[in-house]
Amino acid sequence: MTDYIILLLDKLIADLNDSLIALSKVVEELESLQARFPELAAYLEDEIADFSIRIERTQPLKLEVIALKKKFTNPTSAARIIFLDEEKKEIDNMFLKVNQKAKISLAIKDKFGNAAQVDGKPAWALTDESLASLAVSEDGLSADLEPKGPIGSFSVQVSCDADLGEGVKEIIGSLPVDLSAGDAEVVELSAEIL
Repeated sequence: MTDYIILLLDKLIADLNDSLIALSKVVEELESLQARFPELAAYLEDEIADFSIRIERTQPLKLEVIALKKKFTNPTSAARIIFLDEEKKEIDNMFLKVNQKAKISLAIKDKFGNAAQVDGKPAWALTDESLASLAVSEDGLSADLEPKGPIGSFSVQVSCDADLGEGVKEIIGSLPVDLSAGDAEVVELSAEIL
């Protein structure tokens, strides 16, 4: 039985040795490619993924992986802007009285409905600034809407750059807003002498 175990251990050591030799050749080839194409290595590290691998040779035919990690990121490009109310529910239009305020938030999604990123902060605008004003948050993902008093209709518009690179791919979201008269606060009397 002992001879059988020794035979198995010898076979295992031989297989490990063969694997280490093959791995050593792969590492040498990778080092050679990195030396010959430093621009490619830099591109892969900077543009495709954020990672690092360091392999250290501790003895001949023995390789030790010291570190493997950071994080692979593959941001999704945005396809549409979704407006959310204060309860984070999707809204297509908004009805306010002129004495009400509203907080509007954004959700930026790809064409499949997944959360997506944009390049820079979203830009907010009103189609009629005489009817309301906007106070945009620092990150650009929400704004407080405050009517100025007159009734009427306008739209809140948001534009974003969906191209995460050097180009520009503008996407625009528009939220129609209807302002109606506020709650009654004054009673005006008129008189006519008969």
